Amino acid sequence: MFLADLACSRTMRPGAREATEAFVVATLRARFAMETWHAAHPAAAASPVTRPLIVLCMPRAGTTFLVNLLGLDPQRRMHWHWEGNCELPPAEAAHPLSMTNSDVDLPMVGYQVSGILAASAQRMIAARDRHPDHAFHDIHYRDFVRDPMATIRALYAFEGLELSDVVAQAMQAAIARHAAARSHAGPHVYRLADYALDEAAIDRLFGDYIARFDVALERR
Repeated sequence: MFLADLACSRTMRPGAREATEAFVVATLRARFAMETWHAAHPAAAASPVTRPLIVLCMPRAGTTFLVNLLGLDPQRRMHWHWEGNCELPPAEAAHPLSMTNSDVDLPMVGYQVSGILAASAQRMIAARDRHPDHAFHDIHYRDFVRDPMATIRALYAFEGLELSDVVAQAMQAAIARHAAARSHAGPHVYRLADYALDEAAIDRLFGDYIARFDVALERR
């Protein structure tokens, strides 16, 4: 279905089609290599993973920053984004987007993405309700932005892990570098109207999610 849609596209920028095709081929090649490796090493699949920490969130909510900070701790074995297409061990400590197109239907993007995210939020809530015995730790974006280290310490306390002074200092330095880079680049500005959306539509789509997790609303 993906390749059929790609073949019908008339808005791809020069070189975007070739880059997308190369991405698809690389992804398939990586999958075949992983399947071959696992077939040759069946014991690897039986190796235990003790208390994995799975980080999930909405887009633009600080997930990458949080994971990068956690990756500074040597007691963790992070699963990095690039490993998704380079999975073969031993592992040491760009997807195609709508920006490959020259003519993007922003209202359609708003309609599709908001619907997908709303459905994801509903399924996440349903999954949590089905597994009340599982451990979840909620992090609010505004809390994380206001005091990243306090958020990190609360997460470590939830996990029952020790945050060493050395790792905490490395995290603090990374936070300072991140803040400096953001100050230099300036803030991202998103406008709902550009995507044919408004606050009422967002509240309707995500009302249950907002109420369930007491999400602080941002209103201009």
